[in-house]
Amino acid sequence: MKKKIIIGLLMVSALSFGATNNNLENMKNMYKSNQKMSYTTQMINNLTEGQKIELAKLRKEKKKLIIKKV
Repeated sequence: MKKKIIIGLLMVSALSFGATNNNLENMKNMYKSNQKMSYTTQMINNLTEGQKIELAKLRKEKKKLIIKKV
């Protein structure tokens, strides 16, 4: 009975350690993603009105292509 309890506790501790490591990776990925989004937003803000309109057209075309593929 003691062996089963010890094995169970070891499994719980191993799983909790793994979850912590995975959480750290998720946090790093979220930080990188936020940096990319802020850079993209800055780039879009520096576009002229004509460039913004062209970008909107391209996004609509891309969205239509994605919907057709699905």
